[in-house]
Amino acid sequence: MGKQLKMKIAAYIHPQRTAISPTGVGKHMIHMVLELTRHPGVDLKLLVSRHDLTNGHIDSRSPLAHLPAMGHPLSRTAMERLWLLTGHPKADRWVDGADWVYCPAEAYVPLRRSRFAATIHCVNWFEPELPWYNDPGMRQTRRRMGLRWKMILDRADKVLTVSEFLKGRIHALFGTDPSRIVVVGNGVEEEFFAEGQIPGPSEFPENRYILVVGGLTQRKGANFVFPLAAELQRRDPKMQIRIAGGSEPNYLEQSKSHPNIIHCGYQGVDTLPKLMRESVAVVFLSRYETFGIPAAEAMAAGAPAVVSSFAALPEIVGNGGLVVDAERPDLTAEAISRLANDMTFRQTLIESGKRRAQDFHWSAAAGRLMSAFQGGRE
Repeated sequence: MGKQLKMKIAAYIHPQRTAISPTGVGKHMIHMVLELTRHPGVDLKLLVSRHDLTNGHIDSRSPLAHLPAMGHPLSRTAMERLWLLTGHPKADRWVDGADWVYCPAEAYVPLRRSRFAATIHCVNWFEPELPWYNDPGMRQTRRRMGLRWKMILDRADKVLTVSEFLKGRIHALFGTDPSRIVVVGNGVEEEFFAEGQIPGPSEFPENRYILVVGGLTQRKGANFVFPLAAELQRRDPKMQIRIAGGSEPNYLEQSKSHPNIIHCGYQGVDTLPKLMRESVAVVFLSRYETFGIPAAEAMAAGAPAVVSSFAALPEIVGNGGLVVDAERPDLTAEAISRLANDMTFRQTLIESGKRRAQDFHWSAAAGRLMSAFQGGRE
């Protein structure tokens, strides 16, 4: 029996999104690509601009810096603009006969022979029911990104996405055939699962806290956090609200009037899992999430996840967290109070969350991606 040929994959990435303090999309890029390289049936190389290469490798700060890379000759911005406006130059010349060109984020790469798969992470710019839909910046972004979305949705052999919620929204907003959309999901870093093996507090210290991840921004539900802060201050003045992540300036200023809000700044995998596990709960009242990685991280780390009822968050936590009406701070505060005082209830929810989190290993997400590749274009 002859040696089985490996599937050749060219992963088109934006290196800067993987190098320093990556966001959810950056984490997706890193972990999906790394998991593909661990698959015995895959030969993977990166496709980037030559401007992003030094001695044949991308930025050394990126976890993907050790991977072999191929470079196209223009800057990333110039090449992507050409690809969108003209469909040329075809990228086959740089991808070394790849079976698939895989974009773990939203990018269009025109090809003659290789098959093309791109990931849609979010469509909030196109959601007319969202409160920021008509903001000038959103209108400008929607015009700028509309062509890219059209090319991906029209030309990709596989449209990849991260939740059933988002799959449904892509179909509803753009009319894309659902049979062409594959839900690969997201994952959680192993540091969170490791933290979840450590027993949580049997009782809370005087400076107990809930943790809000993602900073105070409009999209992440800052407008829901402030009424909750006022309600918690009234009920339990010793309960802190610790904010992990950057905040928009207007919300940062507004938070100064709430003495129980404490800003912790960006927290990486070396500190965030412990902050989660030792909290009364991780509270994520985001207005629009197509996945909600902090909710999955909280469940893996052994913290109760309290999430809003918007978008994909109920799908992600399932029966492993509490879904609340973000517009009812009294009910949210009541749920937090129960988690702070009923340790049996809290532990039951934590165990349910840990079981739910088992669905969010990066290896499982990459496995779904490989199944899509092996299925070709259906």
